[in-house]
Amino acid sequence: ADLAGAYARADVLVLASRRESFGMVTTEALARGLPVITTAVGGIAEALGHDADDSVPGLLVPPDTPRALGASLRAWLTDAPLRRRLRHAAAQRRATLSGWSITVEQISQVLTETAARLR
Repeated sequence: ADLAGAYARADVLVLASRRESFGMVTTEALARGLPVITTAVGGIAEALGHDADDSVPGLLVPPDTPRALGASLRAWLTDAPLRRRLRHAAAQRRATLSGWSITVEQISQVLTETAARLR
């Protein structure tokens, strides 16, 4: 309930990671229609994805570049059309996220194929 409330009160998710394997918090934010400002590490860009119109629902910055992160935050805070565009893309992206059942099937398939190759 606390997490749901925090997401409900948020306008954007900022994730300044140096390393991420997938970026689950990115998809959690997108599932709630929140745009994401994040670093381009690991699978975050893939998790961020794009909507049906190929719009990205957030801003990607290189890791370990505080100036780039600051510029993205400044743009978010001062550019109303950018905020509207990212919010729209995040809402659209929400509809294209895979559910857990599909994720489980994909992971199961990869594990099964890997185990077969190791035998």
